[in-house]
Amino acid sequence: MKLFNVFAAALAVTSAVAQIEAPDGVDQGELNEALAEAMNSMQPGTPQEQQGAMEDLKVVHIDGPLECEEEDTIEASKYVSVEYVGTIAEGSETGEIGKIFDSSFIRGQTLDFQHSLGQVPRGFDFATRGLCQGVNVSITIPPLLAFGDEGNGGIIPGGATIHFNVFVKKVSVEDFRPEYNFFEHMDSDKDGLVSRKEMTDFMLLNYRAGVPDELWNAADKNGDGYSDWNEFIFDKGEKKKRVINQDDEDKKAKAALLAAEESEASKDDAEAEEAEASKDEAEADVEEITTAQE
Repeated sequence: MKLFNVFAAALAVTSAVAQIEAPDGVDQGELNEALAEAMNSMQPGTPQEQQGAMEDLKVVHIDGPLECEEEDTIEASKYVSVEYVGTIAEGSETGEIGKIFDSSFIRGQTLDFQHSLGQVPRGFDFATRGLCQGVNVSITIPPLLAFGDEGNGGIIPGGATIHFNVFVKKVSVEDFRPEYNFFEHMDSDKDGLVSRKEMTDFMLLNYRAGVPDELWNAADKNGDGYSDWNEFIFDKGEKKKRVINQDDEDKKAKAALLAAEESEASKDDAEAEEAEASKDEAEADVEEITTAQE
């Protein structure tokens, strides 16, 4: 089954985005504002419109604790891990009712995200706030708090109401998620540099937003048009060492040497042919002059 990962941004966005320090010459306030704008631009509607849509956001308890200790309660900035099944909701004006568009069980991977930072559809943040670790709930999210009039590609069309069956597996103040290597995912041509186009393509795919000047200037500190490993401002884990296969390198070197020798040989042959042609031409001229003198 081909699924559409509606939480692609959650796998890409980390708290590091909100903690980026502005480089020299870049105002920290402007940078933070640009980052917030990029983060929030993926959410449809205005804050006022979203507030009005809250009455259509439904959370139904299925099983598990309704009350718990503060450490086990989902709150802003906490790290959360959930199992889920996402479908087009009953009563949705668009989409195939009941169609599964994503599932952690089928995918074999939980959704791990930091709460209230725009890493998931806003309705998902709103609906899970205050839930306890170990609870199982049903969540119905109206279009304005999901993917709006644009949808999110494939099975989720614009204007779709979506539904999730969610089990809260873990809640923590500590980040338990493995580091996400932004650099590796943005560097699409694997040349060891991230261009603005590569960063923009990544942002459009995951955020539906481009790269503000303030963000790019922070990532391209020396202004050469690229962000290298040392300049890069997002999470990137450890730099991978290039593994060299010596046999392959030897083969490449021999092939290059052979190509160079063949090129040189061809050049020598061409020069020899040119010299021979010049010699024949000179002999013909001498013969012509001799004949004329006779």
